[in-house]
Amino acid sequence: MPEPVTKHRTAAEPADAGDAFSIDLRDRTLAAFFAWLLPGAGHAYQRRWGKSVLFFSCIMGTFLFGMYLGDCKVVYASWGTTPDERRLPYFLQVGVGLPAMPALVQANVASRPFGSFMAPPRFPGPGEGNFRARELPNGEFEYHKDELAYWNLSIEDFELGTVYTMIAGLLNVLAIYDAWAGPVMLLPGDPKKRKKEGEEGDKPKEDEARSRT
Repeated sequence: MPEPVTKHRTAAEPADAGDAFSIDLRDRTLAAFFAWLLPGAGHAYQRRWGKSVLFFSCIMGTFLFGMYLGDCKVVYASWGTTPDERRLPYFLQVGVGLPAMPALVQANVASRPFGSFMAPPRFPGPGEGNFRARELPNGEFEYHKDELAYWNLSIEDFELGTVYTMIAGLLNVLAIYDAWAGPVMLLPGDPKKRKKEGEEGDKPKEDEARSRT
């Protein structure tokens, strides 16, 4: 009767002589960096092509769908002094790596080289009044507290798009860990039997140490 599979080991741990296979993770730190840079890139570096395609498709698909829902305005970096000006979701969104990097450029370069793409919303300064959002057909203007308030009102799925892009960043954190530590593999054997064998294997070493003293 075959022994049950009960013990877990990551591919990063030393392989036992009796293991059926082991995975070459190459440079694990570099693989983790590549995995953050672009979902699936770390696994491609390790030649784990199946997971590379899987992670890229799922994570980038989730991220791009969130961008679509939010009219490409849900990913931006902003570090203002008020709660509305601090874009905390970006700390999760940036988990997808390069796809979220234009937001950092847009937040720190006054000329906004990418136009409105991933640009932070405009917040009127003291004494500037409300934000002029758009001109209405009758020639009057629509005003809001700030551009973020206008986005929340005019983009129906702005919050849902934000959530999707945050989830994509978190999913890539798991992919980064998998690139660094490798997959969790199941090892055959009864844990009680393994523990007993380990204790019996330690006894000769203890006896040898005592004989030396």
